[in-house]
Amino acid sequence: MEEALKNAGEYGRLQRHVVALSCSMMIFLASQQFQAAFVAADPGFQCTDDKTSLTKDQCPSQGVTCNHYEFTSNTFTSIVTEWGLVCDLSYMASATQSMMMAGLFVGSLLAGSLSDKLGRRHLLGCSWIFMGVFGMAGSLSSSYNQYVLCRFMVGVFAGSASVVNFVLLTEITGTEQRGFLGLIFPIWFAGGIGVYAAIAWCVRDWRSISAITALPSIVALYLYKIIPESPRWLLSQGRVEEAEAVLLYIANYNNPYRDNADMKALHLIPPKVSSGNSASAFDIIRHSELRRRFLLNIPIWFSFSAVYYGMTMSAGSLGGNMWISVALSGLAEIPAYLLAMYILALLGRRTTVVGSLLISGTLCFVVLMLNADYVTSRVVVATIGKMCISVAFSVMYLYAAELFPTTIRNNGLGLCGTAGRLGGVVAPMLAPLNLIHPGAEYLSYVCMSIGAGVLTMQLPDTTGKPLPETIDDMNEGKR
Repeated sequence: MEEALKNAGEYGRLQRHVVALSCSMMIFLASQQFQAAFVAADPGFQCTDDKTSLTKDQCPSQGVTCNHYEFTSNTFTSIVTEWGLVCDLSYMASATQSMMMAGLFVGSLLAGSLSDKLGRRHLLGCSWIFMGVFGMAGSLSSSYNQYVLCRFMVGVFAGSASVVNFVLLTEITGTEQRGFLGLIFPIWFAGGIGVYAAIAWCVRDWRSISAITALPSIVALYLYKIIPESPRWLLSQGRVEEAEAVLLYIANYNNPYRDNADMKALHLIPPKVSSGNSASAFDIIRHSELRRRFLLNIPIWFSFSAVYYGMTMSAGSLGGNMWISVALSGLAEIPAYLLAMYILALLGRRTTVVGSLLISGTLCFVVLMLNADYVTSRVVVATIGKMCISVAFSVMYLYAAELFPTTIRNNGLGLCGTAGRLGGVVAPMLAPLNLIHPGAEYLSYVCMSIGAGVLTMQLPDTTGKPLPETIDDMNEGKR
C-alpha cells in the first residue's frame, strides 16, 4: 500500500484540495465547540422589584424573592437574556456546554466502531452536514430544551467528524505528510476561535450567530464529492478492486496528464485472513500489545484533555473585553503549533509529546509557587504552559493514529478520543477545588501533565515508520 500510494501521489493535488477544505471545516468546528462563550454569555442583571434593594448581579438570599430582572447591558443578546437564566437558573446556561461535551463524548465513542465497519467517507460527510443542520436548528429553537437537544446533537456529529476526518486524511497521505497534518488542523482550529470571536463582535444577536456559524456545513457537500474512501480501509476489508480504483482516482486527480498505466496494472495484496479483516473493539482486549497501548493511551488522553480545557477556561480570569479574551485564548496557540512542526521533525512523535507534557507540568508547578501578587508573571507562565499542552494535544492525535493498525485504527482513536472527552467533562470541576485548598486546581494540572508524560515514555515511537495495516504488521514493527 505504501508503494502504491507513493506512485499515485502521497501529497498531490487531491490531498492538498482535501486538506484545504478540511482546514476550513476546522473553523466551523471551533465556532460550534465554543459557541457557549458568546451565545450563553451573561451581560449582567439587576432585580427591578420595588421591594428589594439588591445591587447589580446580586441574587436574592434566603427569605428574599425577586420576580423580575433586567439586564444591565443591551450590547448583545444570548440565551441568558432570552430565557432569563440568572441566579437559580444560571446553571442552565453552562449546562449547554456540558451537553455539547457529552455529545462529543458519544460521537467520538460511536465514530470509531461505525467507520471501521461502514467506512470513513460516508460517515464523515454525514457528520459534517448534520452538524450544520442541528446548528441551524438550534438558532431557531423556541425553547431552552429544544436548544439543549440541538447542542447535544451538534456535539455528537462534531465528535464523529473530528475523529473520522483526521483518520481518513492520514490514510490517503504519505508518512512524511502525517506530521504536518497533525499540526495544521489545530492551527486552523485555534484560528477558528479568533474568527468566531470576530463574528460575535460584529453580530450581537445570539440567533444570528448560531445561524451564521452553521452555514459552513455547505462546504461539506463539495468535500464529500471529491474525497475518496480510504484505500487502506477498503484493502483491510478485502475489497481489493475498490482499493485499486481509489488509488487510480487519486493518481488521475493528482496528475491528469500523466500516463497511469502502472496504476491500472496495480495488484494489491489483501491483508492476511489471520489478522481479521473486520476487527472490533474486542480485538483491543484480546491482543496483548494492542491492549497495552490502549491502556496506556486512556489515562494519557484523559489527563492532557483535562489540563487543556481546564487551562483554557481559566483564561477567562484575564477579564476585560470578553471578545478579545476569547480570541486571544485561541490565537495564542498558533505560535506553539508552528514551532511544534519543526520540533516534531527534529525530535519525533514520542519525544515531542513527552517533552511538551513534562514542560507544561513544570510550568504549572511554577504558577503554583508564584505569589498571587505576581499577576503578570503568573499569566505569562500559565500561557506558555497552555501552549505546551496544546502541542501535546495536537501531536497525540497523529501519534495515536500511528499506534493502531488500519483494521482497528478508527476504533482505537475513537476510544482514545472518548477518554479525552471525559477529561473535558471533568475540567470544569477542577477550578472549584481551590475552594477546598488554594492552588489545588494547578496542583491537579501538575500531576496529570507529568503523569501523562511518564506514561507516554512507555509507548513505542512511530516516527518514520509505515502505518501498520494489520495486527500482525503492528507486532512486526514492535520487534
